[in-house]
Amino acid sequence: MNEFNEEPSIKDAIIDRNVANAENFKNHPSVIIWSLGNECGNGGTNFRAALQAVQQIDPDRPVHYEGFGIGKENPADIDSRMYTGTGEVKQIAENKDFTKPFYLCEYAHAMFNSMGSVVL
Repeated sequence: MNEFNEEPSIKDAIIDRNVANAENFKNHPSVIIWSLGNECGNGGTNFRAALQAVQQIDPDRPVHYEGFGIGKENPADIDSRMYTGTGEVKQIAENKDFTKPFYLCEYAHAMFNSMGSVVL
């Protein structure tokens, strides 16, 4: 786990960033889920506090954070994972232990025009 995810001195900054995002966009109908961030490390107590803050602002939209992982230990509303291959997606879909919706939050990464030949 990244140390900053447990670091008390930045807890308020992580919460404030997520609260500002939810407050700014909560009335936009195109927002269907909330994300607590991208590539910020494992969940930790700081992101769990941010999750609670966002859920208080908007209890109707689900929240995901890839750093929480998938399964019963994930406190978010949605399981999610980056760069998951089709075989693993199939295993997750068939596993009865996973009861939350699964969100493939990032499939591929590219800079500029380098995605010309994405292959599964």
